[in-house]
Amino acid sequence: MDEGSSLPTITTANSKEPHEYTPNALQSKNVRIHARRTSIRLEPAMWNALNEIAALEECSIHDLCGAVHDLKEPGASFTAALRVFMMEYYRSAALVNVQVSQVQRKIKAIQIRELQP
Repeated sequence: MDEGSSLPTITTANSKEPHEYTPNALQSKNVRIHARRTSIRLEPAMWNALNEIAALEECSIHDLCGAVHDLKEPGASFTAALRVFMMEYYRSAALVNVQVSQVQRKIKAIQIRELQP
């Protein structure tokens, strides 16, 4: 935590600068879903993730939002669908990442050793 601040600071993958973590600090930004402009409120870390995923997929955040919007369940909140998509995107990446797999195996080995008498 910074001196004089009761909130922790975090550094995200895209940002080298730490910023104060305020869980309710939503940022509104406009995106185009097909030809329609709409406003989305997300936490700064979610905006960073959305931009990172768009860069990895070599598309704009507008195209990414359009695809999520088209595939969401009818009646579901678009913002909720977007958050779930981002979580699932990183979750699936973690499952196929070699380094993550190695860490997971190491954790299991440690847990097994700790259980042995």
